[in-house]
Amino acid sequence: MAGLAGERTDARAQQVLVRRGYAQSKARSRRIKPQDFSHFDLILAMDKSVLSDLQRLCPAEHQGKLRLFLDLVPDLAGQDVPDPYYGNMQGFEQVLELCERGAKALLNTLPRRASDAQA
Repeated sequence: MAGLAGERTDARAQQVLVRRGYAQSKARSRRIKPQDFSHFDLILAMDKSVLSDLQRLCPAEHQGKLRLFLDLVPDLAGQDVPDPYYGNMQGFEQVLELCERGAKALLNTLPRRASDAQA
């Protein structure tokens, strides 16, 4: 898998995030580790190429944990989150919008805690 493990968020992505009200982050990427397949309940890939790579690495008993990120959004199922790196700022805006939609869909799949239901 080609990767940018250890790299910080692209400066253009940071600009879009800050402009949209997200806090700046010092987060760095990392490669998936073999133990991640057993440790996590769900592993999301942003595109089909990465999903394919993950499927090759993942033990058979954990294959059901692998999903394409936008499959969580019914009208975007089967689509990749495009890589905006070689494009313009509009590409980063589009990717953020897709990620926000995917994140909202993911949150809607999680079970609600009893304390949240009472609020």
